[in-house]
Amino acid sequence: MLRQMRFAVLGAGLAAAGLVLAPGTSVMANSAGPVQCQIQVSRVAGGVVLRSVASASIAAHGNYSLAVNKDGDAGSSDISQGGGFSLAPGGASTLSEVNLSLEKGASYEAVLTLSWKGGSVSCRKSLLSAI
Repeated sequence: MLRQMRFAVLGAGLAAAGLVLAPGTSVMANSAGPVQCQIQVSRVAGGVVLRSVASASIAAHGNYSLAVNKDGDAGSSDISQGGGFSLAPGGASTLSEVNLSLEKGASYEAVLTLSWKGGSVSCRKSLLSAI
């Protein structure tokens, strides 16, 4: 119930900002394990900033990859970023940032994957349309 309320509140806030979430969009961090990922979205003039964030309840060292695909009337772009990460127990780190312009009708999908000795985790954000 709380998750549904959070989604409804977030959805209303994004709609007020002129953004529409695609069905099945992940709006919360993947928190099903000792290492979690999250893609944070901040609205800026003419677009958004996507931040890939990793956090852990254990010490974790590994690699991340962020893949972003954006399509719209102004064209399309495919962005790939990656590298290493190191987290102390209870630590969090912003791994990368991507700035996207979003014209009317534009959409994007971002997938962040974290891999470490104990496993891997992925999270996803997408936007169906910028209004």
